[in-house]
Amino acid sequence: MKIVFLDAHTIHAVNDLSFDQLEALGSLQLYPFTTVEEEPARVADAEILIVNKHKVTVSLLSYAPALKYIVVAATGYNNIDLVATAARGIPVSNVRAYSTEGVAQYVVAAMLAHYHKLAYYFQETAKGRWQQQPDFCFYDHSIQNLSAKTLGIIGFGTIGKKVASLAHAFGMRILAYTAYPIPAEYNYVHAVTLEDVFRQADVLTLHAPLNDQTKDIINTLHLEWMKPDALLINTGRGGLVHEPSLVAHLPAHPDFTAILDVLSAEPPADDRLTRLVNCHVTPHLAWASQQSRMQLLAGITELIRCFQLGDVKNRIA
Repeated sequence: MKIVFLDAHTIHAVNDLSFDQLEALGSLQLYPFTTVEEEPARVADAEILIVNKHKVTVSLLSYAPALKYIVVAATGYNNIDLVATAARGIPVSNVRAYSTEGVAQYVVAAMLAHYHKLAYYFQETAKGRWQQQPDFCFYDHSIQNLSAKTLGIIGFGTIGKKVASLAHAFGMRILAYTAYPIPAEYNYVHAVTLEDVFRQADVLTLHAPLNDQTKDIINTLHLEWMKPDALLINTGRGGLVHEPSLVAHLPAHPDFTAILDVLSAEPPADDRLTRLVNCHVTPHLAWASQQSRMQLLAGITELIRCFQLGDVKNRIA
């Protein structure tokens, strides 16, 4: 079968993955990126299409008469016109739970970097400040242990649970706002109201899906509920944060810090957040550890193998 990956750069930017197992399933064509103008030629004879963020539209489908199956190289699938794929009878599957370890690790790394101010001390030491000190060490702020902090988690799915287990190992008090009961094995996690998780958390991390209930859950009112020196971490979806509210909140609360791995527009259309001294932005990389991408590629391969055997797994449409 002809297998076409339209935006393979998203998972293979540093050339550290092997596609051998996927290549064994058919004739594989990898394109780092694909423009709309390049779609007709690239999907003309595709039987299986793989996309990460490239949009699958009515127009694209019209160029792909042989298309039988679509795999989303991610969990989110808002780039797929599911009405159009259903009209063609083309099943669509996604890959799930491949980046749990990596995203949870990012959250812990963000907390540790924040409370130890690692980036600051890397820079100050590189400037030669240590050599200028009269004592064996120097520090300009109050270093904090995670065990002294309360972690609030909004959304208690697979990643939220993993973050909780890591935070528990550090001795943190853990609160969760979730629509579902907390499993018994997480008896160290306390279910609280939305207002309580905002008011009590020293660190608030977002792991909820983006929907009508969670869109802009970080807004002016909820930011005002938070502690003035709180740390906000978002590795979920950019739309969970009403960015104008955060842009207004940060300068007015200099001890408040935001660490964001996702934004509403990616890449961002402007630098409103990235230029603020108490906002630290990374380019949507929390998911992208080599191990996570290996699991993602293995998941893509398994979905296609199962499809070829007549079994459509992880079907979203």
